[in-house]
Amino acid sequence: MSSATRLVIAGSLALGLALIDEADLDPPAPTPRRLFDMGAATARVLAIRHHVLERATPARLLGVRALGLGSDNDIDALVHAHGVFLEFILSQQLEDIHGGRAATNAVAIKRLSSRDRERLRSALQAVRHLDEFTRQLLFRH
Repeated sequence: MSSATRLVIAGSLALGLALIDEADLDPPAPTPRRLFDMGAATARVLAIRHHVLERATPARLLGVRALGLGSDNDIDALVHAHGVFLEFILSQQLEDIHGGRAATNAVAIKRLSSRDRERLRSALQAVRHLDEFTRQLLFRH
């Protein structure tokens, strides 16, 4: 196992994320589901670190904000993005089931209206600095 893989595994364990292998070191473009999971993991890690007892991702983020951590704009944008990703994932799953297909976590971007594509772009902008946001708040008291 390479040192890069060990570093990724150690970081994943520290953040409570699933283990990844070397193929994931160069991940594909983020999907709404992957970004949804990253946002949930961020909220979980920050809640554990700052003793926020909420269980839902939006409530955890708002709990972190209530402690005076993170900007109102950043937290609001992350909560909104979380909702957008969840809406698109569930909508796609319902469409899959209705069409007789197995539900997956993949969202068919092509089927989105121009308004929904703009909402997705806005949500993607909200999470573009998620790693930096997490690092900053993880070590603040």
